[in-house]
Amino acid sequence: MCSPSCARNGATRPPRSAPWTFSNSGGRLGAELHVICLCAQWCGTCREWHPVMDDIARTLPHVRWRWLDIEDEAELLGDLDVDTLPTLLVGRGDQVLFHGPVLPKLDLLTRLIETLSHQTNSATGVDAEALALWQRLRTAA
Repeated sequence: MCSPSCARNGATRPPRSAPWTFSNSGGRLGAELHVICLCAQWCGTCREWHPVMDDIARTLPHVRWRWLDIEDEAELLGDLDVDTLPTLLVGRGDQVLFHGPVLPKLDLLTRLIETLSHQTNSATGVDAEALALWQRLRTAA
């Protein structure tokens, strides 16, 4: 996992790239499960995470995916502090089902997403800033 201090500890920031786009990543944040990966291009762990997410997106076409660079899209984040990268924000409709850091491991993420795809209730303990980001993403979609 990576933290913002990675950049301060000698990591160089590669050129910024466009947000991830997958063939199944369009449309409003509605009834489908949406996985928002909060990452940064300068974070080595996040760069390694990209192909893992790519593989999962292909195997779970019913899920919508988005890479949200915490620096390139800082204004969208609002007051949400992301201390550990990568962090996921997962939701459906107006409900946030999960918000937190994750290890970039294919089997763990696949199991998490499969579990969340059957979850019908909002997660407990999600902070107000994460809920506000989810609402901004829903409005912007």
